[in-house]
Amino acid sequence: MNKLRIMSVFGTRPEAIKMCPLVKELASRPEIESLCCVTAQHRQMLDSVLEVFEVKPDWDLDIMTPRQTLSTITSKCLTGMDEAIDTLKPDMILVHGDTSTTFAGALSAFYHQVKVGHVEAGLRTYDKWSPFPEEMNRTLVGDIADLHFSPTKANAENLRREAVMGDVFITGNTAIDAMRYTVNQDFRFDIPELDSLDFTGKRVVVIGGGNVAMDVTRSSVRLGASSVTCVYRRRIADMTALPDEVKGAIAEGAEVRELCAPVRIEANEAGEASALWVQPQIIGFADKSGRPRPEAADQPEERIPADLIIVAIGQGVEIAGFEQTGIPIKRGTFMAESSSQVDNMETVFAGGDCVTGPATAIRAIAAGKVAAATSSSDSIMRFEPMWKFPRRILTYVRRAGASIRKNGKLRSVNVILKTSNAA
Repeated sequence: MNKLRIMSVFGTRPEAIKMCPLVKELASRPEIESLCCVTAQHRQMLDSVLEVFEVKPDWDLDIMTPRQTLSTITSKCLTGMDEAIDTLKPDMILVHGDTSTTFAGALSAFYHQVKVGHVEAGLRTYDKWSPFPEEMNRTLVGDIADLHFSPTKANAENLRREAVMGDVFITGNTAIDAMRYTVNQDFRFDIPELDSLDFTGKRVVVIGGGNVAMDVTRSSVRLGASSVTCVYRRRIADMTALPDEVKGAIAEGAEVRELCAPVRIEANEAGEASALWVQPQIIGFADKSGRPRPEAADQPEERIPADLIIVAIGQGVEIAGFEQTGIPIKRGTFMAESSSQVDNMETVFAGGDCVTGPATAIRAIAAGKVAAATSSSDSIMRFEPMWKFPRRILTYVRRAGASIRKNGKLRSVNVILKTSNAA
């Protein structure tokens, strides 16, 4: 009996993380010949994942070029896939998610009349411009695919409402399989209760509106929760989370309830959480940050049933020690100029969330680069060995999460570092 030839096609690091476990699982089945074709839409980042999973592609298009565009990626994938399909002759092609590789891979399979399976199918925001181009990529692949593998029930319902052709299956998210390959199975949390948490079939309520809250929300969905509700006291438009993260959580099946301020947690007779009570809010006048301040609405409190309640709000900076050294603080953040230099302090630089508030790692890294360039050009940074820093300053730096090499160079940019010996 001839084996079923299944070819997995992917090209980016996120795709590889989620598809490599599937490639290996297919290879373990005696009735299946598992083939792997990579486009290398990402090159180095893709290779690092392939190495971790010990997956060797059967075909590598190697399309990545400097300053590549969506058009060049798509066209190179289409032309490159012609030879791959003609040579490997797969019975079915599996694509993942919503990248340009995904769309081109599915379209090429269609042109060759090869059946398509879409992994992580059914995510929708119903806004073709957000995320761009991912929303249209996954929608178009949904029209091509013969088999749709949805991570959640909500994703499957999206596809059924759209009356897509082919069969729809709820399979969970392969990111969980990736964790099983890479996470130490003997790992234990410092807090024993965390080791026994099981999200399967649970009603999860997440409190918060930042990127941390979105990470927890999406992870809860992927861990098999029956429902996930993110509660935020302001409007969705006022969330500090990246808009695409919010839309991504909704696309995965989570509910985001805006203008709901947590009031209290209801517990059952066993002392376990059974519900979160919230007070509906209305929009008031803008606060100092420019965002409309929420105020309690003239409405009764609402009860949200829950088996697990997770408080996922960002952490603030420990500023007390820094204030004592004379560093200017405003609304819980350090006051720094565009050069990253702290106001009126020539030898002090700051960057990251301690200056901007909750933001991205990219902004923190950028601030570090600016500080390094400024200090280098002005010749005012005089790094000294770690053991020569004043004890009090080192205490504050460590508390902020700094990591300093022995040669005195700053390794983490999301901290503040005083280079003068004046304490």
